[in-house]
Amino acid sequence: MTSLFENLKKLYDYELYSDVMTLANLILCSYDRHRHILSHQDHFLTLMYYGDALWHEHRYRKAESKYRQALQAKKILTKLKTLSNKQTTEPADIFPETEIKFKIAKCLVEVKQSGEAITILQSIPVKQRSPKINALYGRLSQYNGHDRCAVSSYKEVLKECPLAVDIMEGLLQLGVKGIEVNSLVVDATHWPQCSDWLTHWIEANAYIAFRKYPQAIQILKKLENESLIQDYNKLLVLIGESSYHNGDYNNALTYLKRAHTLHPQSTEGIMILSSLYAKKNKISELEKLITPSASVWEYTTETWFIMAQYLFVTGKYERAAYFAQKACFIDSRNTDAILLKANIFLELKKYKDALLHLRTVQLYAPYRFEMYKGLVDTYIRMMRFREAQTMASNAVRFLGPSPRTYVLLARTYARDVMAKFQAKSMLEKALEHDENYVPAILMMAELLQEEGDSAGAIKLLKKQAGMQPNTKIYCALGDILTADKDQNGALDNYTMALSLDPNNRKAITGLLTMGLPTNTTKIENSYVTPSTAEEGTSYPYELEEIPAPDIESESEAMWSDVEVEINST
Repeated sequence: MTSLFENLKKLYDYELYSDVMTLANLILCSYDRHRHILSHQDHFLTLMYYGDALWHEHRYRKAESKYRQALQAKKILTKLKTLSNKQTTEPADIFPETEIKFKIAKCLVEVKQSGEAITILQSIPVKQRSPKINALYGRLSQYNGHDRCAVSSYKEVLKECPLAVDIMEGLLQLGVKGIEVNSLVVDATHWPQCSDWLTHWIEANAYIAFRKYPQAIQILKKLENESLIQDYNKLLVLIGESSYHNGDYNNALTYLKRAHTLHPQSTEGIMILSSLYAKKNKISELEKLITPSASVWEYTTETWFIMAQYLFVTGKYERAAYFAQKACFIDSRNTDAILLKANIFLELKKYKDALLHLRTVQLYAPYRFEMYKGLVDTYIRMMRFREAQTMASNAVRFLGPSPRTYVLLARTYARDVMAKFQAKSMLEKALEHDENYVPAILMMAELLQEEGDSAGAIKLLKKQAGMQPNTKIYCALGDILTADKDQNGALDNYTMALSLDPNNRKAITGLLTMGLPTNTTKIENSYVTPSTAEEGTSYPYELEEIPAPDIESESEAMWSDVEVEINST
């Protein structure tokens, strides 16, 4: 006669986990009163089957409980086998104690109890830790700041699995030099299918870990042109992200867009891509990145972030903050989502909340320029100019001299009457690095106009317009020429701006104000005053240029569906 346990095993083998949960619960409830229905071995296996079924059904807390019960049953079973002198052949141990502890740790990770997960994994003797145990222990140790434990665990993984690419990157992020990482996998670098890319891949990621983006980009582009992995999605994403962090937004957009086109289901690089679409005011492209799932519970941190980004650019700040918080709830160290929340609070004039979030980013990702930019903007709006100068100086010091850091510092000097003369010096340094850097050119033109040198401002802007046509350059020229009562010249430049962007509101406003008194044509969106319009922030578009959201758009139905599902749970 077939027993209950045999039927449970059959359900487990066929992966009918819902039925496994039901039958296992029935068996265990009966076992409390009728011990004869299960042997010690079968009782242990019943608990393991039950735990696995709960895991597959995403009921992690209850799965952890069953695994812990199974661990106790395993210890009793081991003790009974030790006391027994029977020389019988034992079945293969498919659930060793190390495996049970690993499963418990995974459950604890899912319920965001990483500290307890580390404690469980530490109870496994070092010599009994398999690569997957070492990998999980290493990641948890790295997340919790236990760098030495993480490094030793990662190295153990590479001994067994030399192509564990994520583990290599983890070591590099922890400060291990690229040469040392390469030495750990030196045999793999000579394999025929790895010889043309693995060493260079490690070298590029080492440069990224030390924030040397130009060198990393150079190596990665070489791999893109002539290696086995030239079509690898992550290769394109790394080039795009490195370009973004280096301030080269056009190249970043090109590579990240290409990566997303080739692999639309991948979420790698998609948050920065959405930030770039927002930066370029490409609202329709941003909206296309939103791919609603059948259930809200399937949304990833990236999905929530993109929806929050879209709501932010359309001026729905309260809803944007809510969705950004959902992204942070899934991944508390999602720096892009934290930066977005800071920018939302900045627009809502909740400066203390903005500072709190920006300082959180400073803790987790001190290399992000957007964090320094946000802190400077916030301090300026709070009229705390000295602190703004300090933060901008720190950006130059820690991120290195670059056009965007010099412009950031120049903005703080321009707000201080006693230090305003230094602003021009910083802009000159920015233009020495990149003579076509638009924010520096616009701010220099504004300062020249304030000094009464309109001719110098016009000359500078016309030179840039001839080299690199840009709507902001044409609009700034139009504003200055309008102030100088050169109506024909202003009309030509506003028209050129509209030819590049027919919906450019600044150009339209300039045309409408032509003929009004001079004091009404002052340059708007000054690069001296704090504004999200400056290059270098995650959200640098001008809010007045964003078209009013159409309440009948297709996305409105999706937003309402999302809110209904959230509120109904």
